[in-house]
Amino acid sequence: GEAPRTFALSASLRADRGLEHGRWMGLPGTKWEVDAIEGKFTRQEDLVFKGTGDSVSVTTLENMAFPRLVHIATHGFVYEGEGGAHSAGLVLSGANNETAEANRSYLYTERIRNLDLFACDAVILSACRTARSTSGSGQGEIIKAFKDAGTDKVIASSWAVPDECTALLMDKFYDYYLQGVSVSQALTEAQR
Repeated sequence: GEAPRTFALSASLRADRGLEHGRWMGLPGTKWEVDAIEGKFTRQEDLVFKGTGDSVSVTTLENMAFPRLVHIATHGFVYEGEGGAHSAGLVLSGANNETAEANRSYLYTERIRNLDLFACDAVILSACRTARSTSGSGQGEIIKAFKDAGTDKVIASSWAVPDECTALLMDKFYDYYLQGVSVSQALTEAQR
């Protein structure tokens, strides 16, 4: 069958440690990860959007017509024990800028809920701790927000994920997924 249309982005900000001295650490593996995904699609029209570096912003996502599969490689954050609108989300380009615009560099859960993901079969979050809950138990707020936005499946991590290892896992995941297996089966096979 035809390869699925996908959306891939990298904010180039994933690392084992996340914040260091109040700044998000760079994530060189995310660019390799997204480039490798792009290389697996035989037709350019199957890759709807590939954003890296400064092209990845909340505004870009808020105006996006999302396809069947969305892949996001960046930092995720969940502040356990805290509630509120800014306690969980994804980090996008410009987050290390110390200006008022830096707030537009965070895809908080309320912004995720406003995305139109009803045509999307799955969201793959290649990011640390995106499955965690601020309460410490139950389904995480980031997963809930993506499901509220319309997708049925979200792949997320409960732990810190090393940059290079995650890029390799995602590379294997797409090898299986593009052979026509389900999202969950592709993840299971890639983890072996």
